[in-house]
Parts: sequence; structure tokens; C-alpha cells
Amino acid sequence: MYNQVLDTFIAVAREGSFSKAASSLFISPVSVMKQINHFEAELGFKVFERTPRGVTLTPAGRSLLAASQQIIDESRTAVTKAKSLSKQPQTTTIRIATSLLRSAQPIMEAWEQISSENPQYTIQVMPFNDDASSLRRVTNQLGKTVDLSVGPTNANYLMNNDISFFNLGDRQCNVMVPKKNQLARKQRLTWTDLDGQALLLLRPHLSPKIDELREEIKSQHHRIQIINTDHFYDMAAFNLAANHNYLMETLDIWNDIHPSMVSLPMDWDYSISYGILYSSSADERVKEFISMVGQQYLKVNQK
Repeated sequence: MYNQVLDTFIAVAREGSFSKAASSLFISPVSVMKQINHFEAELGFKVFERTPRGVTLTPAGRSLLAASQQIIDESRTAVTKAKSLSKQPQTTTIRIATSLLRSAQPIMEAWEQISSENPQYTIQVMPFNDDASSLRRVTNQLGKTVDLSVGPTNANYLMNNDISFFNLGDRQCNVMVPKKNQLARKQRLTWTDLDGQALLLLRPHLSPKIDELREEIKSQHHRIQIINTDHFYDMAAFNLAANHNYLMETLDIWNDIHPSMVSLPMDWDYSISYGILYSSSADERVKEFISMVGQQYLKVNQK
């Protein structure tokens, strides 16, 4: 930072005497004289005129004096700022992938409740589409360019990857009904209600739980027509159901996802595990964040 000989230079200029400056600085006059002589030698010009009555500033010395205090003040301000920053905890940015059907909103609401107590974390939200290629890309990037996502965890493809889960609780499987369908006026559905209807399901071998549901329909409810999706649900699947008057198995968290359909509870015992997805080899600070925000979510939602 600034050369501390400036303090000696300012003291001599203020006192007009080496000996008086030495007294104010609690050092010897010889030390003051040596510092000023060395200072002038480094600068290459005189800052003081020596006389029997004391010392006076040269024109160059007066110019330097005018700038010296500013140099000292700016240097001290810089040191204070740097010291303050050095005491702050290291900040970790958590990159959260979010989409319409795999929304990060549940954990974002939990984070808002505890963020002020945890300034060591900042959040970067990364939107993506729900189509198959985008979902695959986000999953493959967990632990690389993405730290976590939120959504259903009962999926076969997740078992073949280096992925861990923080369970946020199971979500109930509902039946979404187009508003133009007469069943939309009901409060709750039964298996009998589904007779003669077409039901949209995830295609086989995507979700073990939906595969169980499919097998029950095939073996016990022959009057229900099964329509298989091409992949996991995206908005195209909801549009397909709405436009063709298909019923659709969905999760209760998606109740308001499509304006032309209503979500109704169904008399069956099917639910899907739901939670935070992250890389098993994620940084410990990322895992700490996931545990912290996950526990907060459970604390609020399991009362």
C-alpha cells in the first residue's frame, strides 16, 4: 500500500522542523532526516528547503503534500474493504434447473424462508423445456453445469445414472379430465367412472409405478382404453389429452397445469416419489444446501 514515509513527510511539513516532527512521531530527529533524505533521493527532487530556522516546502513538495493525504485515505479505505471481504464466508452459487412440469418453486419457497441466515449461498435458476431431449440433457449435466432439479424420481432412466435423491414426499396420482368431458363435474373418480374412457399413461418401462398401474388396468379394468405417450409428460401430452378427450394420469402437484383440464382425485392407491435430484458426486457444499433446503421444505409441508 502507500509508503509510510508519507506520514513522516506530512509531519515535517506540518511542524516545519525535523525535530518537532520527530517528537510528534515518537522517533529520533536523525531517523526523520534519514527518511526524508532517502525519500527525496527516490523521487529525484527536493521536497524541502533546509534553513537555519527550519524547513519549508519546495513547489514540488507543496504539490506532493496536496496529494499525499488523498493517497493515504484511499489506501486505508482499500485495506478496510479488503479486510471486510476477507471475513465474509465463501459464496457458493447453486444452479437449479427448472421447467413447467419440473418446477423448482417448492424448494425456492423453502429457500426464501432461510436465505437471510445463509449468505454463503446464491441461486442461479436455469430454465429448460420438458421435452425428452431437454430432460435428458439436464439429467446428464447434474454435477457439471447443473447442481440440482426437482421432480418425480420414480423413473427407470434415473436408476442407470450417478444420481441421488432427497425425498420431498410422495405425490398422489390423480386423473386429469378435459373440461368438456362429463366427468369433469365430479369431485372424485372411481374405477367405474373410467369405464369406456381412454386414459393417457406414460409408455411402458419409463416408470415402475405407472407400469404397475397399467398392469392392473389390463388385468382388472378391461373397458378402459390405454393410450401411451411417446416419452415423459410435456405440454404436448396435456394438449393431446385435452384435444382428444383423453383422461390422463397426472400428479396432484400439476393440478393447474392446463387451463382446459381439471385434476380429480381417484379411488386408487398410486403415488409417485418426488424430490430433489442431484449428482452422487456433487460438491459437499451443494449437498449441504440440498439437505438444508430439503429439511426446510419438509418442516413446512409435513405439519
